[in-house]
Amino acid sequence: MEPIDTSQSYGQFIAELLVAQARMESANTSARQTRKAQEQREQGLPPSNGRRCFGYKSGYSEIVPEEAAFLREAKDRLFAGESMRGVCFDFQARGVVSTAGNAWRTQILKRLLLSATLSGQREHEGKLFPGSWSPIFSPEDTERLRRMFAANPGVGRTRVATRSLLVGLVRCGKCGQRMFTSNAEGQRRRYAEGKPCLRA
Repeated sequence: MEPIDTSQSYGQFIAELLVAQARMESANTSARQTRKAQEQREQGLPPSNGRRCFGYKSGYSEIVPEEAAFLREAKDRLFAGESMRGVCFDFQARGVVSTAGNAWRTQILKRLLLSATLSGQREHEGKLFPGSWSPIFSPEDTERLRRMFAANPGVGRTRVATRSLLVGLVRCGKCGQRMFTSNAEGQRRRYAEGKPCLRA
């Protein structure tokens, strides 16, 4: 294709025409993809978003029993009142990792547990469609989890780190208990014990 001279009115017209054509093709492609995705949801076909979902084999062809057991355990522990953070810490200690090989974090695990996918459903704009793959949770469990987190939005949210250097590592020279930082108003941050020194 010959270079377009946009210093001339005809060249500007051609450039604008090409840009408009590219926009139209992009919009048409997007519309086709949207229609295809909607058809897949309505047909109950599993998501095709690349990485394997924890709990399932590739393509949602089968449930991975060991991983599904961890998800059900996490669900039951949350229902019993345990914190998301506590569940993640326990999974980290036991060496349970995601399909990407990473340790579980609260936000990641929360997003997975609230996903309609685990209860064998597809979701779009708040609407649920029955899926064709085996569920790990019941739809009622998914709904209960969502209500629980909606009632307490702070659960599973990543907090801004406020810990100071060596917190939890420094110990009292007299009794050996762990020391934390204190930041009383008008004072510099200093190390202190969580309770009175046991040998004061």
